[in-house]
Order: sequence, then structure tokens, then C-alpha cells
Amino acid sequence: MRHVFEVSTGFGLCGVAAIIDRFDVGEPEDRVLLVMNTVQAFEAVPAVHELPEYAPLLALFGRVVHLNDLIAPEHPHGWSPVPNTHAARLASEQLHAACGIEEDEEHRLWVESIHGTASASLVRLFEHARIAVYADGLMTYGPTRIGIPALVGDRIDEVVHLDLVPGTTPWVLREFEPEYRSFPLDGFLRVLEAVGRVDPPPVDGPVAVVVGQYLADLELLTQEEDAALLRRMIEVATRELPGRPVLVRAHPKAAAHATAAVVAVFVAEGHDVRLLPTGGLVETLFTAVDVGLVVSCFSTALFTARAMGLRTVAVGAAAVLRNLRPYQNSNRMAIVLADLLNDAVPLDGGVLRPAETDPALVELVTAMTALSMQPGVLERSIGVHDDAVRALPAERFAVIRRYVTEERLRRLVADLPAPRPSVAGLVRRRAARVPAIRSVYVTARRAREAWAIAVR
Repeated sequence: MRHVFEVSTGFGLCGVAAIIDRFDVGEPEDRVLLVMNTVQAFEAVPAVHELPEYAPLLALFGRVVHLNDLIAPEHPHGWSPVPNTHAARLASEQLHAACGIEEDEEHRLWVESIHGTASASLVRLFEHARIAVYADGLMTYGPTRIGIPALVGDRIDEVVHLDLVPGTTPWVLREFEPEYRSFPLDGFLRVLEAVGRVDPPPVDGPVAVVVGQYLADLELLTQEEDAALLRRMIEVATRELPGRPVLVRAHPKAAAHATAAVVAVFVAEGHDVRLLPTGGLVETLFTAVDVGLVVSCFSTALFTARAMGLRTVAVGAAAVLRNLRPYQNSNRMAIVLADLLNDAVPLDGGVLRPAETDPALVELVTAMTALSMQPGVLERSIGVHDDAVRALPAERFAVIRRYVTEERLRRLVADLPAPRPSVAGLVRRRAARVPAIRSVYVTARRAREAWAIAVR
């Protein structure tokens, strides 16, 4: 059988290498690496197979195909040949020829994500392929975010994922009931060792590592909010590991000048905060230096560090979650898991909340989050967890309510008990019965409304 592995990132390529090491996926001559370069200006940025650090992994494949060259001048993000057209038939023949697939030859297509435009095009164009979705990040724990045609879904045999949340089964593609298989972190880390380490800075003793993200580019935060989040992460690192250097590893896609400006402020104030190069995978840094703490918002690096036994803190995840639109955004589950399973600190200050350690509660939180995101797609799973949710004591139920609104929960769980009124709510209702207090409240509300109109 021919195996075609679609890859767009170094992290994904390392995941594929770990899968090949773990499972039986043929001999090297049976494997094709189909590379996509998905950065905006891909002409100026090397594709993953062109980077020297990943050269040792290319020996795992008998053939390497660069999709960008095949579809030029189109970009993978916009490449979507219309089904049953001459263009789609030509694209299909071109792909099969490039991958060396003979007519009637059995083949399997491995895609990083079933959601992406290019991946969706590939599963259509390889119309006779069995499909495996390999997942290397946290979004696989969330539900499928787009409608998958039955002609495609019925060909999906399995989801193979890095075991970032042990004991928890992903929700992606549950509607098609594929087999779920995980590959362990230790195999993935062995692959990282093979592709080389991030050059560590000269430092003795433990350090804190701040892993930046690019949430402004994803339109999850404004540029100002993104900078405030990075400042807060560095503040937490200096507070939780006092007197030790803080190494800031920006996301490769983040604006370099914005990260450097935030770091410069801390340096000017006398803190030992160092900005690292963005080359290589950050996980290799975790084994190259003595890491005492890893801080991020909801980066996958929090979970790889956590699995390696390092202390982790998620900063500002709850604030990003509150502003996340649309509700079905595929980052929602990643943010929930980051806030739930790591020590967590609010964006605007406050005390550190310890990580959740009850596996049964983690399972309920992920289930209710997934069902609230895609109740129509996951209709067959609605009601399965009702008894467990209703049996939760108030403080455990409050953990679910932290991530799923009561209104959404009531749509999912039949006969959910009415919530006990809060003390603050009782005080407000009783105060409203006092004419003098009610008059002050009404006056204040009118003043706020008038001010809002005046500043428009």
C-alpha cells in the first residue's frame, strides 16, 4: 500500500516520523511526503523539507512532493478545485502521478487536519484513498468544526494523535466513529533529538521559558492585548521563579518587533529577560537547559512540557476564551484544556489556580465543551453524560460552568437542577426593593448610558 503523508510544519513532520516509528506504515519506498508551505509569502520562506534540521527525516520517505510547485501560482490556503470539473480531474491526475500512484493501486492519505482548505481538497482529489487524520496538537480534542461530506467521512479509518491529554479521547470526527490511536510523547521526543536542538543560551541553574503565541494575527486579540498578554506572561515567570533568567521564545509567525519591544522594557527595568531565536522546535530547549517553569497562554508547548514533568502555568487563557468568536472556533477546546490542566493565572491579575487533577471531571469538561460547540454534529452523544453532570457537587459543577454557560448546558443536559442563587444576587434583589437604593441605581445607569452616547 502507498502512504501519502501531507505535512506543512516541522512539528507535523516530527509527528509523522513518530507515527512511522510506532506503527506499521510500510517501507520507505511505499511512503510519499507531500509538503505544503502555508505561510503567506511562501516564496521567501523555505518549506519544511528544505530546512537542514529536518533532512534526517527525509530518509523515511521514498519520494518528496512539494504541493506549492504543483499548484503554482495558487496558494494552498486558496486552492480548492471545484468537484466534478475538468480542473479537478486534471489536479487529481497530476497528484496521483506526482506521488507515483498507479491506477487501481491501493493507497492511504494521511492529512494533518481535515479542516484546512488544502487538506479538504486533497481528500476530495484522492477520491479512492482510505484516509487517516494524524493530529499533533490540542485542536484534535475538539469537535469537527466544518461539515464533512459522507463520501469523505466514510473513508476516514482512524485518527492518530500525540497523547497530550492522557486518558482523554479526542472529539474530532466522532460523528464518523473512526479508530483513535495515540502515539506517546517519548517517541516524539526521540524524533526531536534526531533533528537537533535549539541552541541554548549560556546559563547556569534553572530558567523560566515563556512561549509566545501570535493571537493578534489570528484575530483572537488586538495588537495591544497581545502585547499585554506577553508582558503578563513575563511578569508571572519572574514572580514564580524569582531571581532566575527568563527566556522568551516568540512564535515564528509573531511580529518580531512587537515581541522585542516588550522584552526591552523588562531589560531596561533590570530583569534578566532574554529573547531567543525562533528557529527549531521549542521542545528541544526543554531538554537542553534546566527548565524550572514554562509559561504560555494555550500553546501546545505547555502540554509537552507538562508531560516531561516540568511545571507549567497558563496565563490569560480565560480572558481569550471570553472573547472567542465564533463560539465554534477550533481554538476553544485548546484554551479550555490549557486553563483546566495547568496552573492558571488571570490576564488582569489575581491568584494562581492549581491545575485540575480529577480525570473524570476533565472528561466531563471536554465532553460538555465539545457538545456545546457542535450539538448538531454530535447529536448521537447528547445525553450520554447527563447523569454524571447532574450528580456533580456544586463546586465540581462550577468547574464546568467556568467553560460552558448555564444556558448552553441546559440545552444539552435534561432536567438540570436550577442553580442556587448567589449571595450577591440575593443582595441585589433585596436592595432593589428599597426605594432610595433603587433610585441611586437608576440614576447611575442613566448616567452611564448618557456617557456612552457622548463618547461615540
